[in-house]
Amino acid sequence: MERRAPLDYGNTNSLISNLTLPFSVDQLPPTFDSLLASIPGAQFIDSLRIKVRFDQKDTVDAWGSLKIPGLAAAAPVLREKSVEKSTTTMEARINLPLGGGWIDITNFLGGSGLDNLFGADSTISYRFLSDMHKEALATVTANFALDTIQSVQFKRIPLTTAARKSATHRYSQRAGHPQSSH
Repeated sequence: MERRAPLDYGNTNSLISNLTLPFSVDQLPPTFDSLLASIPGAQFIDSLRIKVRFDQKDTVDAWGSLKIPGLAAAAPVLREKSVEKSTTTMEARINLPLGGGWIDITNFLGGSGLDNLFGADSTISYRFLSDMHKEALATVTANFALDTIQSVQFKRIPLTTAARKSATHRYSQRAGHPQSSH
């Protein structure tokens, strides 16, 4: 994921990208024959393509402070909300004597076992960014309805030497082995 600078409360950014994967009907395994036969005009189809469109809108919508494991103190953060929508379709190229073109055949895939690969999907991510750290301190990803959290990730922050010595000293004292200071 990219990070833009400068980043201030209220900033917005939009990104749209497309991916197209074309292939010849001749490259398909024989299991696709019955699927293609169910499409009107299938005898004129010479190629297929999968199209994926990604729409992303980022908004810096909150600020505050965040304390995560490994940080000595809470860090000032901006929260960036990212709404990501993707749409995946399948198109067929019809080759007719008087012309042709690409038509969307996604609706003909119902019940084919492929229909769950196509359609629309959306997620929302919240990234907690600090000017004191290069990576996001935390990222929370949820489904679009915000009723299920899919993942929570924290930046891994190694313990400092002083914190490591302090933790080792406390452990040694609990175990009954006083440790001399260095």
